[in-house]
Amino acid sequence: MQNLFTPKRVALLLAILIFGVLFSSCKKGSSSNDSAYFVQANANGTLVKYTGYTIAISTNLSGSYVLDIQGQESLTSSTDALFAVITDASPITTKTYTDVFVNGSPQGIVNYYDHTGKQFSSALATTPAVTITITAITSTYVSGTFSGSTVDISSGSTVVLTNGSFKVKKQ
Repeated sequence: MQNLFTPKRVALLLAILIFGVLFSSCKKGSSSNDSAYFVQANANGTLVKYTGYTIAISTNLSGSYVLDIQGQESLTSSTDALFAVITDASPITTKTYTDVFVNGSPQGIVNYYDHTGKQFSSALATTPAVTITITAITSTYVSGTFSGSTVDISSGSTVVLTNGSFKVKKQ
């Protein structure tokens, strides 16, 4: 059986978690809570939809372009959240990104925090099958679709995210 917790995967997962927490906890109260913005997916067949806090944050980290798409129940919530993170050597644009490795890390990662606080990440899955498609990227919003298989950080249980979609305010 393959070890899911290799040092490279653990470091990558920690970087993604820290990135998400830092950026979501540093936003001003005027962030997107417009009902037109959302992140949703079926988690093992059950629809989860977040509209309380949604945002797309883009940055350039050491030559890699990163787009972090977040949907949470609220800005301060540590549960009830969906994240789709794209890392690429080129600027993020309208196209499909997968879990292929680029510059030493997966190009696309999906994370899900359920209502009990369990944290699932495709970075831990042996066959994540991540697909994140950016269908529109403007000066004000980002929209698209996503899917992938995620694994719980603690127990190793799996949640498959299907029919994911988003329209989030671009920061």
